[in-house]
Amino acid sequence: MFLERLELVDFRCYRDARLVLDRGVSVLVGANAQGKTNLVEAAHYLAIGASHRVANDAPLVRAGATAAVVRGVARVDTTAGAGRALTVELELRPGGRNRSRVNGQPQPRARDAIGRVRSVLFAPEDLALVRGDPAERRRFLDELLGQRRPAYLAARAEYERVLRQRNALLRAGRAGDTGRGDAAADPTLATWTEALVVTGATLLAARIAAVHALAGPTAAAYRDLVADSPAREAAGRPGVAYALSTGRLVAATPGAGVPDPAALAAELRDGLAERSRAERERGVTLACTATTWSSPSTTSRRRATRATARPGRWRWPCAWPAARCSPRWARSRSCCSTTSSPSSTSAAARWRRAAPRSSRSSSPPRSTRTCPWRVSATACAAGTVTAEPAA
Repeated sequence: MFLERLELVDFRCYRDARLVLDRGVSVLVGANAQGKTNLVEAAHYLAIGASHRVANDAPLVRAGATAAVVRGVARVDTTAGAGRALTVELELRPGGRNRSRVNGQPQPRARDAIGRVRSVLFAPEDLALVRGDPAERRRFLDELLGQRRPAYLAARAEYERVLRQRNALLRAGRAGDTGRGDAAADPTLATWTEALVVTGATLLAARIAAVHALAGPTAAAYRDLVADSPAREAAGRPGVAYALSTGRLVAATPGAGVPDPAALAAELRDGLAERSRAERERGVTLACTATTWSSPSTTSRRRATRATARPGRWRWPCAWPAARCSPRWARSRSCCSTTSSPSSTSAAARWRRAAPRSSRSSSPPRSTRTCPWRVSATACAAGTVTAEPAA
C-alpha cells in the first residue's frame, strides 16, 4: 500500500490543498512555518484518527472554519499488480461527531475508517516514548493495535466509557460520604467494577501480546545498532516488559502470543478489591490497565529531575509513578507536597519553570494537606511526574 494522493480542506493552515505522491521516497522542502509537518500530520491522521501533536481536533481546523476534511487515496497492492484504489475521507467537526467515508460510502462511526490506510510516523514528539510518562507508551501501543485491529478501538472506547462511569460513582460516593469503605457494598459500583475488569482485561491482553510481538524486532534493531560497538555494549540486550498496575511485570517473550484474558481479569479484580477503600476515599479508580516499561535506564530517566511540563498541565516534583498518584492531588496545586515547600533551591526553580506562567511566584505554594502517600520533601524533589488515571 502507498498513499498516492492527499487532499485537505480547512486543515491547519490549508484552505484547500492537493498533494500527489509517487512510489518511493518523497521529500517536502520549504521554509519554516509553511505547513510541511501539517501534511505529514494529515497523512498520519488518516491512519490512526488522531494527531500526534495535539490531544483534540479543535486545533486541526483552520481558523474561521467550522470543520476540516482529510481525504486520502491509497493504492492497495495485490498479487495481480498495482491493485485497487482505496479512498478514505475523515471530516473533523470540533464540538460534534466526526464523520468518515470509505470509497464514498458513509460509515456508521468515524472509527470504522481507521486502519484502512496504514502509516508509521517518526517525529520529535516520539522521544516521549522514552522520556515521557507511561501514558505516552500506552498511546503508542493503542495506535499500533488500532491500525492492526480496528476492533481494538471499539474495545478501548468501551473501556473508557466504563471507567468514566465508575469514576463518577466513586466521586459521588465520596461527596456523599456514606462511610462505607468497601466498594463492593454498592451494587451499582460492583456492576461497573466487573465491567471495568472485563474490558480492561481485553485491552491488557492485546497490549501484552503486542509487547511480546515487539520483543524480536527490538532485539534485532539493537543488534544492528551496536554491531560496530565495543564488545561490552554489543553483548547487551534490551529489556522490554509490560508493568501492570497490580505490580506484576510481564517480560516480553517472542512467540508468547496472547495471554489469557480471564487470568488478567482475575488479577485486576483482586487489585481493585485491595484498593477499594482508598478509591472510596479519593474518588478515583486506582487499578486499571497500568503502564508500559522499557528498561531500567528508561525508568531511571523518567524519574530523573527534569522540567518538561506541557503547556497548561500541572507538574510537581514527585518521586512516585503516575499510577500511584491521584488526579485530585495533581490538579490541586499541592500534588505530592508536604506541609512545607521543597527546601532545595533547584526544586523551587523547577517548580517555577513547570508552573503555568499566570500562577508563577517566587516560591512553590505551601499546602495545608499532606501528601496521600506521605512523601517527604526530600523525596518530593527527586523527580517530576504528571499524575493521571492509569487507564
